[in-house]
Amino acid sequence: MKILAVIATVAWIVGLTCLFALSGVQTSALSQPKWAVGDYKYPMDVKGTVRFVTHFQKTVYSVAFPVAVASVVIFALAGLSYDRIQNRRDTERMNESLDRLTKEREW
Repeated sequence: MKILAVIATVAWIVGLTCLFALSGVQTSALSQPKWAVGDYKYPMDVKGTVRFVTHFQKTVYSVAFPVAVASVVIFALAGLSYDRIQNRRDTERMNESLDRLTKEREW
């Protein structure tokens, strides 16, 4: 049960880190040329316009985007599983308490 909480937390942290990296690349690309010049060889669609980015920026973006998507999916699956297990445990505890209460009143 706690492992699901740890997995969800790690996925959340990884996802946020990737989103910060993606936003950094997108923000810096806004001030970069609209045509290939020097190190700016790789086209990237940024806010509806094509901007050219460096190899490093392209690499960061191509790694961070799939990792961010995967971490969101993992976070959702782990979080929903944790919530479902927790709700089932709470229901079982409540039923046990009610059973004990009814047994005490029968005596």
